[in-house]
Amino acid sequence: MEHKLAKLDEKQANEVRVQIMRALRNQKPQTSNLTRGKRMALRNLRNDHSVVTTKSEKTTMDRTDYEKKALEYLSTGQYEKLPEQKRRAILHKTQAFTAKLLHELPPKLSKSQLFQLYPKTCCPARFYGLPKIHKPNIPIRPTVD
Repeated sequence: MEHKLAKLDEKQANEVRVQIMRALRNQKPQTSNLTRGKRMALRNLRNDHSVVTTKSEKTTMDRTDYEKKALEYLSTGQYEKLPEQKRRAILHKTQAFTAKLLHELPPKLSKSQLFQLYPKTCCPARFYGLPKIHKPNIPIRPTVD
């Protein structure tokens, strides 16, 4: 938000900040659409480590079955675990390429925009599976993000 406000003069930017803060302070707390009993049941499921609750929290599955099916996908050879050294090499290569590009663009970008574009760490993709509960044997859909 601040990078957009930087384009306005100081007085206008401060007025917008005040309006935003006022709107946030006056916001009414959301009322839950779940009963107290359902909220407690959901909390108990989240705290039960023998059950996997999927990202969307629409499905639960036994943890041992989930881990077994996920390991089956990972052992097919389509996925590989990147060693730390290779991840660092990819990060350094990406940083060098980005630095080269950013040196060509400075007149067009602010310092904060340049900082946002420069990669600082390398986060490898994360694998998880979404259970297909409508199919027999409940297979999982592999997802990498």
